Amino acid sequence: MAHAQIIVAVDQPTEVADFDAWLATNASRLTYISDNTGCGCCVDIYDVEGPEEVLRSLPPTLSVAVTSSDCPSHHGPDAG
Repeated sequence: MAHAQIIVAVDQPTEVADFDAWLATNASRLTYISDNTGCGCCVDIYDVEGPEEVLRSLPPTLSVAVTSSDCPSHHGPDAG
C-alpha cells in the first residue's frame, strides 16, 4: 500500500472540486482515509492509504506527498 497526505486549500474552488471528484471516484479503493486534520478555515488535510496507482491519480492541482510502504497499515481494525 501507499500513503499520501493531501492538502486542499479551501479558498481554491478548483482544488476543492478536484479533491471531491477524486474521492468520489476512488473512495472504495482506499484502505484508509483520516478525518480532516486541517484547520478547515484555510486548509483541509487528509491522510489516505491505498494502491499506489490510485494515489498517483490524484489531481495535479493538489499538494500531495505519496510514499510507498511494504509494512501493513497501522489503521486497520487491529490497530491499537
